[in-house]
Amino acid sequence: MRDLRRNQFIAHYALPNIRLAESTPMLASFPATTTDERRVATAHCITTTVLLSAVLWIGTGARGIADVVGDESLLHEAAFAYEENVAKLRTWVSELEVNDKSKQPPSPGLFVAQTNTHHVWFAYDRDLSAYIVRWRCIASDATDAEGKKHPSWKDNQESGEMAIDSDLYRISIYDPKRDKLAQGPSIAKTVGTQARDSGPFEELLIPIELFQHHGESPPSYWRRIWDGARETKEMNVDLSSNGPEILFRIAVPVHNTIQEYVIDRSKGGMLIYTLSDEPNVKWTTQVALAEIAGVWVPSRIERSRVERGGDGQVVKEHWRELRWTKNLVNVDIPPSQFTVDAFRDGRPARLVDLRTKGVTKLGQPVPQVVATAPAPPAPRGVTLRSALVYAAAFGIPLVLLVWYSWRRLRQP
Repeated sequence: MRDLRRNQFIAHYALPNIRLAESTPMLASFPATTTDERRVATAHCITTTVLLSAVLWIGTGARGIADVVGDESLLHEAAFAYEENVAKLRTWVSELEVNDKSKQPPSPGLFVAQTNTHHVWFAYDRDLSAYIVRWRCIASDATDAEGKKHPSWKDNQESGEMAIDSDLYRISIYDPKRDKLAQGPSIAKTVGTQARDSGPFEELLIPIELFQHHGESPPSYWRRIWDGARETKEMNVDLSSNGPEILFRIAVPVHNTIQEYVIDRSKGGMLIYTLSDEPNVKWTTQVALAEIAGVWVPSRIERSRVERGGDGQVVKEHWRELRWTKNLVNVDIPPSQFTVDAFRDGRPARLVDLRTKGVTKLGQPVPQVVATAPAPPAPRGVTLRSALVYAAAFGIPLVLLVWYSWRRLRQP
């Protein structure tokens, strides 16, 4: 019966080619601002981590073994396939179309429904420890609490991020229509790129995170949970396989939560499905992969988040599709691509260093100089030096002449 349930799960979710269901609802959750998106994603990550850590801590010292079922060698196989695939990724250049749909209950100052399309471009270089991302809205529509439509309300709004070693440069939001006097974006410079974790619905992405689970490799996360589950009776872990696919299932009955992950060993050990089902929030992610230059990379990602109230009714929904239109792997990227000049894309900009509070204006217009005829030289005045020269030139001969004349007059 257990094998039948596993096979049904994998057959339903771990599809080699993911399709959008015709009945997919318009999902959304929160206003499309990077701050709110990051706050929700961070809260979800913290909640999941704290919950699992608490379960492991509560069970420590309890006698007995948790319900840990499966072949542990699958963890080694998953880790080997994943690490081998990621090690092949040297550079990555992509263009994507990102489609967002969201809705939420009426709230002052917020839209109840949004449909937005974005164009995203990024480049990543492992050896330079650098990446650059540009995110621009190309179509938008929204509805407010009164039912009024707001077409094109955020068209051409931009955001972006660039990391070079430990330096992080960010354009939070730049709206050319609203910021006409700025003549370009404001770029904030700070540190701490390695600790940053972009939210799944944030209007930004970090390329290497598309290979990870909350900033960690999936096999490493699995190993941590697998080892920890042996110390508690509160968590049930189930590890199974079906052909090249491996299913990792975590259930915490006392909290009524379930997490499920599916990776494909034949496709670089990459995640192709994730589920986080909590009492009031359900997250899902499905990934289609493509092999390019010997590396398995995402070609399409579908994410959804559904939040329910205490009565079980849907409160907030958000759906996102990331669809690659250009996918280049291990191509040469000139180092000049990862510079502030490249990041501002030829436009004037203000660079604000959040560490020193210094502000630098970049690419400002240079005042034009009008060519005119050269002015005549100014008359030279008499200086002490010139006066002495003149005195010596005329005075000395005059003195000699006077002395000579006086000598002639005194001769008999």
